[in-house]
Amino acid sequence: MPVIVFGQNQNPEYDRNQATSFDDVGIYVNQTYDNIFKVMELMKYLNYDDDCVGIIVQLPLPENFKKYKTQMLAAISPAKDID
Repeated sequence: MPVIVFGQNQNPEYDRNQATSFDDVGIYVNQTYDNIFKVMELMKYLNYDDDCVGIIVQLPLPENFKKYKTQMLAAISPAKDID
């Protein structure tokens, strides 16, 4: 299951620990995204990727993505929606 990271966390140690935990259970972290168009493109790809078993958008979103919340949640295929 991929994880899409939005910008940088204020706590780099948290990011490192999270990445290690994800790696331990086979979850990969995509590059950090700061552009809604790239995020939407990735979500569209993941909807059709048979290797991706689910998609979840971690809320709350960073400030610069909050206005896209409805659009992002609607972009997730019901077959892949974990939440």
